[in-house]
Formats: sequence, C-alpha cells, structure tokens
Amino acid sequence: MTSNIFGGDNKAQTEFNDKVNVHSKALLNVVERLKDLESSLDLLNDKIELLDHNSVKNFKEIFHDIKVSRENISELKSSFVKVNEFNHKITKQIKLMTTKNEVSKLEKYIDLWNPMEFVSRDEVNQLQDKLRLKKGKESKLVTTNDLEKFSKKLKNEFKEEIKIIIEEFLKKK
Repeated sequence: MTSNIFGGDNKAQTEFNDKVNVHSKALLNVVERLKDLESSLDLLNDKIELLDHNSVKNFKEIFHDIKVSRENISELKSSFVKVNEFNHKITKQIKLMTTKNEVSKLEKYIDLWNPMEFVSRDEVNQLQDKLRLKKGKESKLVTTNDLEKFSKKLKNEFKEEIKIIIEEFLKKK
C-alpha cells in the first residue's frame, strides 16, 4: 500500500479527487452560467439605454412637431380672420353698389337731358358772330355774360336734379 504525504491511502485520495472534480465541474458550470447571466444583463442594460435614448429623441421630435403645429394653427387663425375681414369689406361694398334697375333709371334721366347736345361756349360765340354779321352791329344780341349766367343756371338745375336722384337712390338702400 502506498501512502501519500498526508498519510492516507490511495483509495481515499481517489475519492477525494473525484469529489473535487465533480465540485470543480459544478463550480465551473455555475461560473459559466453566471457569465452568461452577466452578458444577458449587459445586453438588457444596453437595450434599456437605447430605448431611453430613443424615447427622449422621439419626445423631442413630438414636442417640436406640436410646437410647429401650434404655430401653423395660429397662422391659419390669423389668415382666417383676415379673410373674414376682407369678406366683410366686400359685402359692405356690394351693398353700396347700385342695382341694374337703378342704373337703368339714371341712364333714362341722362338720355332725357341729353347733355351731349348742350351748346358749348365756342358754339354760342360762333352763332353770335354769325347773327351779328347777318343783322348788323345795331341789333341787340345776347352777350357772353348773359350766356354764362344761363349756362350756370342750367348747370345748377342739372346738379340739383342729380342730387335729388342720388338722394332717392340712397334712401332706397
């Protein structure tokens, strides 16, 4: 029988070695599993960090989009107010416009007066000169001053008629 340095026999030594081998393998297996778990934990931490980074980035983008949307809505509101004001002004202007019937009435009055056939001063002067030549200088002719007075009277009457027409027109509105 051989003995080892500690004084035990070989059989006990072999059993001891077998137990150490079993426990060593179990310990290696536990260490290996621990390393796998640590690796998985590191991967999970990386994923959580990536998710956190992405969620912050997404939050910033969403916040920016909301801000831009609010600005656009504000611009749309101001544009809408401007369009409403413009529409109101147009409506007022349309209400002030004359109708077809009123225009035809004015047209009838103008045709009735026919201002295009009024005599101009030059024409009156020419007629006066012709009359002077025919009747001589002794006959009493209408003077330019008389014609100006008559012209002013006609103008005033014409203005009064136009004022009356415009007043009637405005009363109808």
